[in-house]
Amino acid sequence: MSSNQKRANTNLLLYNVDNVSKLKEVQEKRKQTFAAKRTELAFKRVPILNKLDSSEFSVFVLNKAVADDWLVKYHPLNAPKGNVMSLGLVKDNMIYCIMTFKKSRNKRYYAELSRMWTLPSYQIIGGYDRLSQYASELGVNNIVAYVNLSFENPEDYECIGMHKTRSIQKTKWWINFNSAMTDASRRQRKISADKLLADGWISVYDKGQDVYETY
Repeated sequence: MSSNQKRANTNLLLYNVDNVSKLKEVQEKRKQTFAAKRTELAFKRVPILNKLDSSEFSVFVLNKAVADDWLVKYHPLNAPKGNVMSLGLVKDNMIYCIMTFKKSRNKRYYAELSRMWTLPSYQIIGGYDRLSQYASELGVNNIVAYVNLSFENPEDYECIGMHKTRSIQKTKWWINFNSAMTDASRRQRKISADKLLADGWISVYDKGQDVYETY
């Protein structure tokens, strides 16, 4: 009998598996070790220097192009595709806070809250709540949001009356200086991983997503 067979027989006798790597606790430990060594994507927000009350602003239904340009400039994930309505808090012809919606991919919901963002270094007290209430007055209810934990704060969604229903697994990203793309986007664009590595890109994983819904 070979040494490998003897080892397998011993493992079967002691652990009821022929290889200790099949043990659940060993697999879990390996997953934890892998996760600990894996670089994680994290967006650092600009410190808040200015606090303003939402009552100082007017609510506007924004032109899609204007809202998209603002998001490209200030949001780490830029403007999403398919926005059908954009609301903003405006003062002196300047947009300070934005909330956008698009058609939900899931027919259970009326719409998807696709972006919710404030001008860097500003906090608009009650801003998101005011935009949310305005959206409700326009008939936008029963919404869902996919909150990327590397970029967004779940508390912002809880403050407008949404609640977490489930989590989505972490996503692989490619980053290079100020550029970023998901691995799914890389495959769609038919760019090889070796090409990105050669060009100085590195792969990281985000912190996953939480799914939030209205009550």
